[in-house]
Amino acid sequence: MHRSGSDADRCADPRRHVRRDQRHRHPLRRHGSGDQLVKDLKERAAAATVDLDADDVTLAWRYAATKTPYIAGCCGAPGIMTRGVGATNAFEDSSQLWPEISWESILDRDPTVLVLADLGRGGDGDSAADKIKFLESDPVASKLTAVRNKRYIILEGTTMDPSIRNVEGIEKAR
Repeated sequence: MHRSGSDADRCADPRRHVRRDQRHRHPLRRHGSGDQLVKDLKERAAAATVDLDADDVTLAWRYAATKTPYIAGCCGAPGIMTRGVGATNAFEDSSQLWPEISWESILDRDPTVLVLADLGRGGDGDSAADKIKFLESDPVASKLTAVRNKRYIILEGTTMDPSIRNVEGIEKAR
């Protein structure tokens, strides 16, 4: 069935694909080459950590869920960003990317800062505001040093996935 002006028609238009491909190449046009983009990102990450002393900072990266949250383990983007700022990941001994961790176990590790994913999905505990509301009202979570001191870093959820956005995560962790 053919419908004029439908999404199928627009997707079939090869000019539309060229425009889309050009949009995705935009960062390389701006920087001149992939090598230059990598150099610029490394410089931004280094600049964000100049004079940063995070030796005594312990981060816990909370992605989603309230009852048993998904907290970043050693590896993946949170691990890269944690090492990038010179802090310690409270769950760096976990080889899972996003293990479910009980609030009692999180309290045992008592991170000094919580990095919260602000997710736009609309589920229970997805937004940063919902996460903070839960943290400050839950009998166990509210005992965390990071919660008592309101030490939160809020990042878009996609920043917690491996990508060039990780540099922005390092910059915001400052």
